[in-house]
Amino acid sequence: MTIKILVADDVKDFHDLISSVFHHQIEAGEFEFIFALDGQEALDKLQADPDIDVFLVDIFMPKIDGLSLLDMLQEPHFNTSPALTSVVISAYDDLKNIRKAMNAMAFDFLTKPVNIDDIRITITKAVAQSRRIKESIAKYNLAQETLRQANEELEMRIKERTAELDAFAQTAAHDLKAPLGNVIGYVDFLNEYFSDLAPEEMQLVLDKIKASGQKGIKIVDELLLLAGIDKTSVKIVPIDMGTLIGQVLYDLDLSIKQTEAQITIPDTWPTPLGYAPWLEVVWMNYITNALKYGGSPPILTLGYTPTPHKFIRFWIKDNGPGLSKEHQRVIFTEFTRLDESGVQGHGLGLATVRRIIEKLNGDVGVESTLGQGSTFYFTLPTR
Repeated sequence: MTIKILVADDVKDFHDLISSVFHHQIEAGEFEFIFALDGQEALDKLQADPDIDVFLVDIFMPKIDGLSLLDMLQEPHFNTSPALTSVVISAYDDLKNIRKAMNAMAFDFLTKPVNIDDIRITITKAVAQSRRIKESIAKYNLAQETLRQANEELEMRIKERTAELDAFAQTAAHDLKAPLGNVIGYVDFLNEYFSDLAPEEMQLVLDKIKASGQKGIKIVDELLLLAGIDKTSVKIVPIDMGTLIGQVLYDLDLSIKQTEAQITIPDTWPTPLGYAPWLEVVWMNYITNALKYGGSPPILTLGYTPTPHKFIRFWIKDNGPGLSKEHQRVIFTEFTRLDESGVQGHGLGLATVRRIIEKLNGDVGVESTLGQGSTFYFTLPTR
């Protein structure tokens, strides 16, 4: 970067001397010298070019003297480079004015008659000072920009968290209201008709109360799992996917029989890296949703597909009504409810699936066409 140096002196020969001393730096494009023969010309050039880095100024000049110029540079409205470094030129016996110049924030001084070595050393020092100031300003600006970006990210995160907490509360209230309302309704029913109920009727009501309580507990567990995934550290290990899926299907055996579902799975499975308890939750959500929203009866196919970069895509395909493009975009979002579309219950469970898989360094998605079913998938790394 070229350093701009303004030399204000009413002696033309001094300008020529400066050009001669630094001709190599001028030819190399390192220094650019700008000359003024009086104070007014110097002031005009300072105001016209705020990028001047070094100001070499004689104290005694026509129109405006050097000390007055230095005083002007201190005024807040004066538009100069923050890295502007001033050097005054004065006589040996002019110590009083030199002191005034230093008080006006001059960096250094040259004495007349000038010495070539002194000129070279003094201007070189002034240039180095200007560069140091520029570097400090650049670091400060970078730190300020980094801080600004961090503040913006923090504000955005706070807004997201606030919205998430609000949605969390609404979801908890909405989803828990039904099972808790059922419990209260059945208890009121028992209080009213207890003495009139046959034992088998009593047992039926108690079973419904228990089922409602279990549903409420399941909702709470899902919310707690979703809230705690990001804060939990787990050990990533090779997973026996065949055994894991077998356990999930065993746990869902009653639902599979009740829906008369047909499920096809591979004879063997690859071994991804993951955390078994979380992956059970993933498959439980995917298979449960497929049983609920698949066809009648549900026809489900589980499988996997190797992908580049040592990842495996695991998937489940159903014969349900499919999802629109709009619903595909939001279905894995926290607390998204698609009830109005007749697709109930996906939001919370699939949001949990997404959080889990992302925590395990994979990703999730769905491929679907209306009327042709859906394929939900997730990827996991391998060794």
